[in-house]
Amino acid sequence: MPVLRTTRSQGMLGACLVGAAVLLGIALPAWADEPAWARRAHEKKQEQPVPSELITSEEFIASPFSEFFRAGDYPQALAALEALAKQYPNDPLITRYRGVVLDRLGRFDEAMTLYEQLLTRDPNHVPTRFFRAQTYFRKGEREKAIEELKWVSDHSPSKEYKEWTQDYLRRLGVRAERRPERKRWYLFGNEGWEYDSNVILKSNDPSVGFGSDKNASRLALNLGLGYRAIQQPKLRFDVIYTARQSLNDDSLSEFNFTAQELALDLKRRVDWWDRDVTLGGRYEFNVGFLDDNLFSVSNHLRLSSDIRLTPRTRTYAYNRFIVSDFGPDGSNPPQTSRDGFEYELGLTQYFYSADYRSYVFVGEEVNFDWTRGANFTRRGMTTRVGLRTPVPYVPKTDFDTSMGFRLGRYPRFNSLSSTEPERREDTNWDYYVSLTHRIAPRLSVRTFFRYVNANNPNDVYQYDRHVGGVQMIFTQYF
Repeated sequence: MPVLRTTRSQGMLGACLVGAAVLLGIALPAWADEPAWARRAHEKKQEQPVPSELITSEEFIASPFSEFFRAGDYPQALAALEALAKQYPNDPLITRYRGVVLDRLGRFDEAMTLYEQLLTRDPNHVPTRFFRAQTYFRKGEREKAIEELKWVSDHSPSKEYKEWTQDYLRRLGVRAERRPERKRWYLFGNEGWEYDSNVILKSNDPSVGFGSDKNASRLALNLGLGYRAIQQPKLRFDVIYTARQSLNDDSLSEFNFTAQELALDLKRRVDWWDRDVTLGGRYEFNVGFLDDNLFSVSNHLRLSSDIRLTPRTRTYAYNRFIVSDFGPDGSNPPQTSRDGFEYELGLTQYFYSADYRSYVFVGEEVNFDWTRGANFTRRGMTTRVGLRTPVPYVPKTDFDTSMGFRLGRYPRFNSLSSTEPERREDTNWDYYVSLTHRIAPRLSVRTFFRYVNANNPNDVYQYDRHVGGVQMIFTQYF
């Protein structure tokens, strides 16, 4: 259970448990009545020193306050806390329990003042918001209490606080809003118009010729149909079919691309280290066609984990395995074939604002390609940072931006061009920006722009690319 300082979080499990249990109306006549996990936790020895201005967990549990509080003698408990506050005037744990005792004495406004002081310091501290919800309820502010309890239930990294929140609602005759069971079939996708300045990835070097026309307008359509085969509180399994189609203008119609994908997606919620963790597994079978000719057949397997280590962070880790078989292998397959195996390992860290409407993220990925053709064996890494935030004064509109750097080294590369003999080494930058406006809960419109600056000592692989457009994004359940 989290407290305001992590140096003694284990030792305070027992103290916080006592307070929450008393507030829920559960009698705890002796420490032996605690759950075994809590008793073991607060009996552990201190592993880190506690600053002298903060009370130790042992001292707090052994103080007269603890005995008075468990006995329900709140005037004496308050007096004991006041004595501790003189000795430790800056201790947030003592301040929080002063608020709890004042609440039990019916002095709600004084309790709320103390809670506000604590939340000014840490607006997402779960125990303080949990106790403040109960004060709201006893003051008669029922809707505020429910809102606060829902916040705790949604954002607490501790499963105990989630359970206590639901128990408290049941004991008070208040039921959390129950979401209707979602329908199993769903349709999703996006469609729109794009402009691409360099469809064929033509080199910036005018001496490298790939044809004169390289830019095009394009219609793009992605449409998916999914079925939720298993829908349980901690387990879900989806079967998804997706079709993708891009149509360039007439001069570049040979670059029209069609893709078909069948995916099996599994998510499982588990409890690790007193945190909710979502484990994922996804398999995809992809077939792609370039101008009606087979381009590639690939199998993807992604394993992932998603965890909130703190209320305002999220950590997403994944690894992906890809086996691909491309179309024609070129004039010299041992050098030009792209068929092979790819592996990616990545981690993305999200940091959320207090209202969870904005976040920044930092991601890092390492990737390896082992291919039949020596020219496509690759070792690389990708770094990406980004931001999402609501647009001020524009309702239902979000601003997204991100920047990425992609490094790729080709240790077995030999140039096929006599005019460009340099070894290939990708140092690519890209920048993305978009505005997304929600027209309805499941319908949005997005405008976007992406710039790619591909740098390389081999001029064949050096180019610039600008892609911009507008999309309609939709989801429908049925």
